Amino acid sequence: MIFQGNLTFFLPEVFLASAIIILILFVLYSKVELRVGLVIKYPLLVGPLGVTGVWVLLWTFLLLLTQPLIQFSLFLGVLVSTPLIYFSKLVISGISAWFLLIWKNDLKYQRFNAFEILVLLVMLVLSMFLLIGSNNLIMFYLALELQSLALYILSASRRDRVQGAEAGLKYFILGSVASGVLLFGMAILYGLTGSMAFNEIWLLLLNSKSLGIAIATAFIFSAIFFKLAAAPFHMWSPDVYEGSPVVISAYFATVPKFSLIVVLLGWVSVFHFSYLSPYFLFVGILSLLVGSLSALYQTKLMRLVAFSGVANIGYILLACANASYAAALYYVIVYMGLNLAFFSLLFLVKDYNFRQAPTLNDFGKIYYVSPLLALLISLILFSFAGVPPLAGFFS
Repeated sequence: MIFQGNLTFFLPEVFLASAIIILILFVLYSKVELRVGLVIKYPLLVGPLGVTGVWVLLWTFLLLLTQPLIQFSLFLGVLVSTPLIYFSKLVISGISAWFLLIWKNDLKYQRFNAFEILVLLVMLVLSMFLLIGSNNLIMFYLALELQSLALYILSASRRDRVQGAEAGLKYFILGSVASGVLLFGMAILYGLTGSMAFNEIWLLLLNSKSLGIAIATAFIFSAIFFKLAAAPFHMWSPDVYEGSPVVISAYFATVPKFSLIVVLLGWVSVFHFSYLSPYFLFVGILSLLVGSLSALYQTKLMRLVAFSGVANIGYILLACANASYAAALYYVIVYMGLNLAFFSLLFLVKDYNFRQAPTLNDFGKIYYVSPLLALLISLILFSFAGVPPLAGFFS
């Protein structure tokens, strides 16, 4: 059943947008920090604002649960929802709440006192909701840019570190180029089809063999590959992961990529882009080679995670090139679960220096602190490597 114009289905997005405004106003008219003499007792996020952020995301999750599992469209088809989109919104809101909970506990170690991080995280969730539900070129572009803007700022959130500023600047410059390529491809696509609605564009493309259509879709997918850090568009990924705080890099590696992969799967499952299959195959194989071989020479954990993400995107693109969409979705779910489990265990380590800039040599020390924790992390790493009978092997 398809409903049009019923705004109750848009309630989670309205709730998130309202929460962003209220959180900003709350911070503007409250104390930025609690001081005891000249010493900051705790940052703002560790106090009531951090708890409020977790509750905002949990209430969003509950609002999604109250909605029926049906297909519907809003605003004359600009936004749509399918069972896959509904499930993806639940995953995004739930995992974001979990990351904020981990983040909140880590901030007192980092003595971080930047309220905008919470607002940006809620903004990211809103942008991803709009992104995966978009059925229009303009809505897709605006949602993607809203997501990118939040990610640019988060990557440079450590203003006391040169690497953080470098990561944010590099990500912003290269991301702006990718956005220009995306917009150029969309302009060509609109000029050739005369429509902005994805469902109408896909119908027009079914029997089209135009060179202009191939060029436009290649531009659009190249920009998406940049956002996914697929080779050869991955050059920003290692530096951004290393320069950002570990918990932000962990979020980069999971939720934003998940939203874009859902969009990608939604597109290629409707219109197979058979003329782009060699392009998907080339980028997938190159991502596997670059990610796997570059990871062999890494000594820092976050750079290793970045190249691991490049290799894993390669597997997903190979599945898309062969029209194995169910396999690609299963792989994404397993990959996200492994990342979430790995970083959750990582932040159980109480050593502040380890959590700030972990290296591979530091993992040998975990066994002396907690043998059980070392065993669990080892099992997750074996699963990443595809060792049977772990989940990574079956994916």
